[in-house]
Amino acid sequence: MDWEIRDGQNRVVRYGAVFNADGVGAVRYKNKNFPDGVNDRIRFRACLGHWSTKTITASTCSAWMARQT
Repeated sequence: MDWEIRDGQNRVVRYGAVFNADGVGAVRYKNKNFPDGVNDRIRFRACLGHWSTKTITASTCSAWMARQT
């Protein structure tokens, strides 16, 4: 999963990626703590990536989903 937090001016203020190193079919839970912001929103998308290099293959990503924090 690729994620980012954007402020009220649409600037990225925090971002990251979470990998499932156990591959297809493995279920994982990752607890992230995001601050509440008046105009902040978090965006996330599911992607395929490479655990060994910690890189995401952008062409495999779903559309971004956005939610207010």
